[in-house]
Amino acid sequence: NICNPDEVTKAFIGFVRPNVGSIPPMAELQVMWWIQRLRGDIGAPSKAPTYHLLGNNPRTGAYAVDYGAYMHDLGRDLGCDPS
Repeated sequence: NICNPDEVTKAFIGFVRPNVGSIPPMAELQVMWWIQRLRGDIGAPSKAPTYHLLGNNPRTGAYAVDYGAYMHDLGRDLGCDPS
């Protein structure tokens, strides 16, 4: 989660660790999502995330995500996912 549903004015941008890919584009999309959340244009996520990696990786810990799935989910929430 980018921000706590009870405190949306504080966000944790760039804390995710992709399996492949780069953190800066992920952080850019996170900021776009967060701004929309602050403006009230989108609500809190309605379902549990499906982009976490399975298994235990000591390098990435609990912040590991599948790059493609994570970016697609953020894009879908923003209405800019590819069709």
